[in-house]
Parts: sequence; C-alpha cells; structure tokens
Amino acid sequence: MSFILAVIAGFVTPMVEGTISGVLQKAQTDDIQIEDGEYRALTFAILLLGVAILANITGATTNAVTLLVGGILGLFAMRIIAAVKNMASKKKETSSDDAE
Repeated sequence: MSFILAVIAGFVTPMVEGTISGVLQKAQTDDIQIEDGEYRALTFAILLLGVAILANITGATTNAVTLLVGGILGLFAMRIIAAVKNMASKKKETSSDDAE
C-alpha cells in the first residue's frame, strides 16, 4: 500500500509544487535560502515523508527503498509512459518495414 501511495505522491508532486513552494517562500528566512530549482525536490521529499508518516500511523510495514522507487516511478511516470509508447511505435514501424 505504501508503494502505491508513494507512486501517487511522486505523480502529484508537479501539481502541488506551487502550493508548497508558496508556503515555503513565506516561511523562508535570511538564514535559510531556497533556490528556485530546489522547490520540486523539497515538495517530493515532503510528500514522501507524509507517506512514511501515514504508513507508520496505520502500522503498515514499509522501507525507504520501496518509498523511493514508488515515488520516482510516480514522478517520472508521464515521461516513462511516453518513452515506452515511442519505443513501441518505433518497433512497430521497424517490423512493418521488414514485412515489405
């Protein structure tokens, strides 16, 4: 279950990045500066931390590798799907060229 939640957390990271970065920008001090490119990584880490806390509260057993793999798969899901579709279409074109 935590794997699926981690996939979902990774998938929604780009969608909630704006909200979380807004909160982080308001909480930012002179001592801790967050660069613009770091907000997605922080959002991802916060969401995975939330999944880990939820898993701990519910008593589900999970480990960091499962959370990270699920989160990374979710974060890059659209790119992975597009790459697989692209490879499949190239393979289909190659096999149709060989048939001729």
